[in-house]
Amino acid sequence: MRRATNPPAALALLLGVATFPGGCSERAAPDEAATGEERAGPTFAPRLAEFRALEAKGTPAPDEETLANLDELVGVAFSDVGDASLSRRAEARLERHEQRGFAFEDGLKHEDPAVRAQCAWRLGEMGRVAAIPVLFWRLRYEIDNTVRLWMVDALSRLGTDAHVDVLIELLDDGRTAEGAAEVALRLARAAGEEVGDDPSWDDVKELVARIRDRWRATGLPAGRDPIELDPELEARLAGCVADLTEYQLRLVDYARTALTGVGALPLPLLRRSLSAEEFYLRFHSIEVVRDIGRPAASLGDALLPLLEDPPCRVVAMEALGEIGYAPAEAPLRAALADPDPEVRVAAAGALGPLGAPGAVEDLRRILADEGADLDLRVRAAFSLALLEGGGDGLLFLAERRRAEDYHAPTLNELLDRVRSAVDEG
Repeated sequence: MRRATNPPAALALLLGVATFPGGCSERAAPDEAATGEERAGPTFAPRLAEFRALEAKGTPAPDEETLANLDELVGVAFSDVGDASLSRRAEARLERHEQRGFAFEDGLKHEDPAVRAQCAWRLGEMGRVAAIPVLFWRLRYEIDNTVRLWMVDALSRLGTDAHVDVLIELLDDGRTAEGAAEVALRLARAAGEEVGDDPSWDDVKELVARIRDRWRATGLPAGRDPIELDPELEARLAGCVADLTEYQLRLVDYARTALTGVGALPLPLLRRSLSAEEFYLRFHSIEVVRDIGRPAASLGDALLPLLEDPPCRVVAMEALGEIGYAPAEAPLRAALADPDPEVRVAAAGALGPLGAPGAVEDLRRILADEGADLDLRVRAAFSLALLEGGGDGLLFLAERRRAEDYHAPTLNELLDRVRSAVDEG
């Protein structure tokens, strides 16, 4: 049974709501005159029930007894150790079972890596797109590289390139290098890339990086048909959106992982959840949109009103920057003068990812102001470095790392992102 969606204060602290960027206090809105237009405030409506209703349209999972029997068949059929004749009979029974997809998904957590690998391969072979969220989640925690390779292979066959970075790691493992190269070259040929007769390992890694970058920009598989949103996958994604309201952090984490691994498919669902009356549903949906990035650019018009939603204002700024929604430039620049320091920092950090060359002089003034808060100067430097391809912003960030006067993990993350953008440029 699911719990109510309004947690008490103690649970809110566990979820980190007390430390959410932007907090829950009322804030002054940016100067409307500075934006050149007056923005409409957000309108909210109850959404959770409609997502649960859509989730309920999916095929129910097998009951515990049936699933236990299927799990036993999976273990017998695919384990490396056992009677070959018995394994063949178990496999034949599985192939005839109408709920074998659930069995293969459950088999991804089997203790035997050989079983996990076989289950991943079979999910890809049967074209079970509803399994993408499960595969993506299990891939995140899988430690056996051979199993990871088959999971990557299955995901690629099902139509998502959100996982392809894993191939770069697998190319460096002697046990999986050949298989990873085969998958990478298959994807590259499908994408129309020039592969050549004898590509080097570095060539293959570069091909993988280009496929990755294309996915991040479009949410579409390179050179292949987009993922088909069948009713089963839609029901699962609706359940994931609804689970953004849950107290169990693992459920929320799973939901966010699933929703960011299928490209543009969840965008219609997220458009509705961005206007959810339920706070956690709304807030976490903004974070998911931020994490999806450029493929979610069409949701900019739904995000923009949330700049007038005090508890969500800061994360909405981050999301508008990450999706590259150009109409957000004016309100973000106006927010550089907001009385709330968190808002100023968020605005400064969002203008670079947004791609707002008109903000360069504003950012330079902040960077040059030695009396300004260091958080603000660091974020201004980050955005300036993105907009100028390095320059003074990059130098400032590098100097902070040398001086060790700012949070090192944050600096490393910002520097890595700037350098990656410079390399791609």
